[in-house]
Formats: sequence, structure tokens, C-alpha cells
Amino acid sequence: MEFLGYEWRIDIAIRYLPTLLRGASITFELTIIATVISTVIGIILCLLSIIKSKILNVLSIAYIEIFRGLPVLVVLIWVFYALPMISSYKFSPYQASIIALSFSQAAFLAEVFRAGIQSLEKGQMESARALGMSYSLAMRRVILPQAFRNVIPEYVNNFVSMLKWSSLAMVIGTPELVHSGQNVIQHTFRPLEIYSAIAIIYFLICYPFAQCSRYIERKYTEKRE
Repeated sequence: MEFLGYEWRIDIAIRYLPTLLRGASITFELTIIATVISTVIGIILCLLSIIKSKILNVLSIAYIEIFRGLPVLVVLIWVFYALPMISSYKFSPYQASIIALSFSQAAFLAEVFRAGIQSLEKGQMESARALGMSYSLAMRRVILPQAFRNVIPEYVNNFVSMLKWSSLAMVIGTPELVHSGQNVIQHTFRPLEIYSAIAIIYFLICYPFAQCSRYIERKYTEKRE
């Protein structure tokens, strides 16, 4: 098929689609694992940044500011090449990708969760404490569940961002979608068709989550009104 003076070989993209889909499955797997880990770290950082301990406040805020200020690509390269020199442990590209993505995303999620907690009325905590709950119990049963509901749209948006960030893992050899596509290009010499297929696959993965975020945000806005 010829389009704009270029002869498109769509059959090549179709032929190598299983290879690209295997890469996409690794992309999705990376995203899920890194999101779970970054959520746990993000919640911990969020709580450390709001408790009454100046040292813990400073440490958590320092972590957040450092990782929010560093490009994910730099973190990936540092974890894969520099961290083994310190730890004497050689990380595989897959392990390094999970570590770097998790640590980077955790800084952003910490701020998302903190905004969710601060959006609640201060009387929520006071009421829970008046009922005899300890601070930690009130956070687990009253504050965090409400805060998390408030930030679901932003949380989903961060998940979509993580999906796109995972493409950077190809730099250290993680066999995700873009890396798989580059391997195909080396055999076919058809970058336009393969990169177009990669773009379509990313869109098909990300679009449902983006629409889900908009739907949740719209429903939440209607409920508040």
C-alpha cells in the first residue's frame, strides 16, 4: 500500500505482531509491579512527611524532591550501572527497571496522597481520636480510605504515566515493547511500520485507563455537586 509516496508494508507489522505483543506484556507487567511497589513507598513517604517528627519530615521531603527532580532515564542508568558498584550486586535489566520506576513514581504518588489527605476536613481525625482510635488506627480506617478515593483519578493518571515511562527501560536492555520493536527493525529495516505499530499498541493500552480516569473524575465531581 502506497501512502504519501511511501510504500507501506503493513504485512510486516502484522507478521511481527506476536513479538510486539510479547514486549507489550512485559511493559504491562513492569507497570503493574512498579505501581504496587511505588504505591507502598508513596504511602510511607506521605505519612512520614506529615507526622510530627522534624527528622522524618526532612528525610521524606528530601526523597520526594530529589526523585521528582531527576529524569527517570537518569535513575534507570544509575541503578543499572552505578548501584552495583556500591552494593556489589549486579541487577538484571528487568530488576533495575522495576527499582528505578518504583522509586521515581513513589515520589509523585507521595505528593498525590498528601494532597488527598490535606483535602479532608481536619475534624475527621479529631472525630476518630475522640472515638478512642489511636493515630495509626485512625489513619488506616478513616483518613487513608477517604484520601485514596479522592485521588483515584490522579492515581490512574500516574499509572498511565508509568506505562509510558516503562519505554525508557529499553535503554538498559529490558525486553519491553520498544526494545522488542527495535529488534524487529534490525531484521526488517522497516522502522516506520514497526514504530507505527508500537504507537498503536501503546494507544490501545493507555486509552482505556485515560478514559477510566476521566469517568471517575466526572462521577466524583457530580457526586460532590
